[in-house]
Amino acid sequence: MVENEPKPEALRELSADDEAHIMQLFYDRMVPLLARADARIGALNCRFAGEVYRHWNLHFCSAGASFQIRDFEYDETSDDLSLDL
Repeated sequence: MVENEPKPEALRELSADDEAHIMQLFYDRMVPLLARADARIGALNCRFAGEVYRHWNLHFCSAGASFQIRDFEYDETSDDLSLDL
């Protein structure tokens, strides 16, 4: 296990700081890619926010010209998807 990485059992719940971190990176990095792909609703793996979030997904939907995160979900079998279009 990497030093300072939370223990696996702690990763099954996101803290408010974790959610804020993921949300900031979602809006900064992922929203432009989703907009370019004409996405409207879906689920996205959170690995883009760091390896520690690789088992987390977020559910999003379009909201006007942007997107909104609806929910976070832990999924031990989840994997990321490249949006490099």
